[in-house]
Amino acid sequence: IALKRADFVLAHPGTLAVEKVVELQRPGSSQKQQDRDRLVEAVFQQTGIQHIRVPLRTGYTLPDLADLLGLGAAD
Repeated sequence: IALKRADFVLAHPGTLAVEKVVELQRPGSSQKQQDRDRLVEAVFQQTGIQHIRVPLRTGYTLPDLADLLGLGAAD
């Protein structure tokens, strides 16, 4: 997975262990992008790191973003 990038990585504040990886999902995708997405998804699934795709929008409210990322009050 050399040279693969993610938009955001959420890490535990104490241990700095990776908790979640967030990618902004851009509209439209080529076959190359779909292949890359499948590879990345498989890698995160094998490592046990949660991988979240968020639709690319101009803005989000804080509650909406927290819901999308699974960061409710209990998390």
